[in-house]
Amino acid sequence: MRIHRINDTTIRCIITEDDLKENGLKIDDLFERKEAAVRYIRGIIREAVVSEHLNLESEYTSMKISVLPDRSVSLTITEDPSASSMIREVREKAAMAAKTDKEGEEEKPSEFLFVFSSMEDLIRCARRLRLPEQIGSSLYRGADGSFYLILSRTAHTGLEFETRVLSVNEFADLLASDSGQIAFIREHSICIQKEAAIQMLEQL
Repeated sequence: MRIHRINDTTIRCIITEDDLKENGLKIDDLFERKEAAVRYIRGIIREAVVSEHLNLESEYTSMKISVLPDRSVSLTITEDPSASSMIREVREKAAMAAKTDKEGEEEKPSEFLFVFSSMEDLIRCARRLRLPEQIGSSLYRGADGSFYLILSRTAHTGLEFETRVLSVNEFADLLASDSGQIAFIREHSICIQKEAAIQMLEQL
């Protein structure tokens, strides 16, 4: 395993197939989030942040896993304090919009915006959850490489909409349910699939 610093806020760990085999793991174990693989990755993260003096106490720290052509695994950890205030503000707005009045006076959100760090997470989410066609879905890509999945209530959506949609949290972060923020993503991101994005991802 190799650990090196890319810049002041980012470090990268390269994990070879031999490293995984020595720990009784396969590449698929990482993406399937098996318990042994999660423990292994956490151990690597601890070793990396100590050796490279990265601050994991930042309000916003991201981690991306990708497979390189030689079948080794690249684990990139980025500390981005500048993003923390924006992320916190968006999430607070999303939390407020998601709450409903005890008597049902407050209108429920009709759309939810999730951010994914990789296409692999998107595909695993689509295949695992198999959301029904009655839930609208569209997919966008941001300038920073993040993927944005918008899930929408339709005329045929059942009462379980919020429960089914919020199960996506297992694979991604809920960024917003505010129509203004979602409209911003639609306007300033690249549209990959305007309709039936979940069904398209299931086939990949």
